[in-house]
Amino acid sequence: MRQFFILAISMLALSSCNSKSDSSDHASKSSDKLNKLLSNDILTKDRIENENDSTLEELIFSNLYVNIKVDPKSTDEDYKNQFKKFTVPQQIFYSTLTLERNVKHFGFKGYFEHNQSVGQFAVYALNGYKELGLPEVSITVSKAIDMNKSDLKLSDSSFYKLDTILLRQIVEQNSSKERLKLIHNNIDSFITRR
Repeated sequence: MRQFFILAISMLALSSCNSKSDSSDHASKSSDKLNKLLSNDILTKDRIENENDSTLEELIFSNLYVNIKVDPKSTDEDYKNQFKKFTVPQQIFYSTLTLERNVKHFGFKGYFEHNQSVGQFAVYALNGYKELGLPEVSITVSKAIDMNKSDLKLSDSSFYKLDTILLRQIVEQNSSKERLKLIHNNIDSFITRR
């Protein structure tokens, strides 16, 4: 999972290169940004308050990711125990953003089936969307949870309609903006220390 996260950030950073001439300079800057993100094991109130909103979600996510102590040998239960150490605002933030990222890339089916499944946090995400004031999104997540719990062996296409609905809803209802409000209204809950 950690390798996937590093690869995803690297690809995202490198994909914004405009031409071959700026590639090496941009790659160097991207590498610096990646190293900065991966070294975010401690967040201070000052750092959070001074971070631009356009990068604040990524800063918080990378901090939580670095501080969740799981590795490829960890079980879902180990992952859940680490997650439960987060503050409630951190749990809301992590569960909703992780759900969105996984559904965007793998659909709900992949979200529920990955090793060290983040899908185990679906109920936290459902409740998180309610707390963020996004009840329509929570209804969609609830439907996906119910489908996943059914005894039927569902195919990717069974979830496809819900994938599409969720992705539209998070854009239309601006879930990112609501998470930023959560951070700004609960800064002390996002401060991490060694």
